[in-house]
Amino acid sequence: MSLTLDSIMAALRTVKDPEHSKDVMSLGMIRDLKFEGNIVHLRLVLKTPTRAIQDQIEKQVKDALVRLAGASAVEMKVDVELSKAKPAAADKHGVPG
Repeated sequence: MSLTLDSIMAALRTVKDPEHSKDVMSLGMIRDLKFEGNIVHLRLVLKTPTRAIQDQIEKQVKDALVRLAGASAVEMKVDVELSKAKPAAADKHGVPG
């Protein structure tokens, strides 16, 4: 089977983030997606730095791309993007928290 962008994206839509119950494509976790021949290159951006979740999603992404899209190899860079917490609101005396 020859890789196409559609087959790659369809395969990635089957991978769910266990914390958000949505797929990695809908959550914007896949970046810099490209392929050459049967090799897929991508950057996986996680919202949580938990190692167990990272390992689980990495494995599921690779498995989906090989099994469903037909990739022969997956080259993946993993980054963690923590959401910036809003500063605590100040009370009427100007003291945060």
